[in-house]
Amino acid sequence: MKFLIILFLLLSNLFAYTICPNGEQECQIGKIHILDTKKLSSFDDKLSEFSALVLKENTLYCLSDKGRLLHFDFSIKEKKIARFKYKQSYSLKDKKGKKLSKNFRDAEGMDIYGKGVAISFEGRNRVELYDLYGNRYKSIKLNKKLRKNDNYESTNKGLESVAYSPLYGIITAPEAPLKKKKKHRIYSRDFTWKFDAEGFITDIKFIDTHYIIVLMRDFNIFTRSRTTQILKLDLSSCIDSTCNAESLAKISSQDGWKIDNFEGIEKVDKDTYLMVSDDNDSLFQNTLLVLFEIVKG
Repeated sequence: MKFLIILFLLLSNLFAYTICPNGEQECQIGKIHILDTKKLSSFDDKLSEFSALVLKENTLYCLSDKGRLLHFDFSIKEKKIARFKYKQSYSLKDKKGKKLSKNFRDAEGMDIYGKGVAISFEGRNRVELYDLYGNRYKSIKLNKKLRKNDNYESTNKGLESVAYSPLYGIITAPEAPLKKKKKHRIYSRDFTWKFDAEGFITDIKFIDTHYIIVLMRDFNIFTRSRTTQILKLDLSSCIDSTCNAESLAKISSQDGWKIDNFEGIEKVDKDTYLMVSDDNDSLFQNTLLVLFEIVKG
């Protein structure tokens, strides 16, 4: 038994880390105050490629590109990540109880919906409802402009995100604008909101009745630099479906920030948010958990 405990500790560890350019644990850029960063180090291939996360009570649910839903004990204490302990992992399964095949399991976005979660997929672009143990029970009808895979810029620029609110219902967004479109767009089943922004959408999340937060990324293949941007949109103030996007922060590795491939964001407390990066199952990238708050004023 002692051997198993030691082995688990070797397989999965959470280390202090900083993304701040000055090497300090806390720092501020724009309206974002970085509170804490942790790096997940693990030899367990299930604990990789995190693309989305949601918090329900004291359990943090992490979604993997590999088509898995992972459960972690999670808590914050004194504005620090106090607990992030792996509990269990479940493969996403179809209505017949079979694991999703490789071509159908590229899960990218997730949000709480009822007693389960709504999950968006790219490649075979769709939004489906699952319980908290990975069992699918319903498919969601998309906006008609999202139903044909040929409308997307590429197979890797599909439905990267999904969010839900009782007022707006389920909304989703492709990573890049659809073909022949210049502006980024967020879609509900019957309505569209558009906005200008550089980069690619990796997650969206309701943070209030009308406000959503948008996580974006960009990668320069020539300079190898990464950029993460966090935007805020007020859906109620959009005119003729066109919205003004407020940039809360734009973080670039060229400025010394030690960022990675951030794909998921979740509200975990009042004005406090958690961001996760996808390590792409690569030894050269990291799974980072970044806790931050939005500074008012």
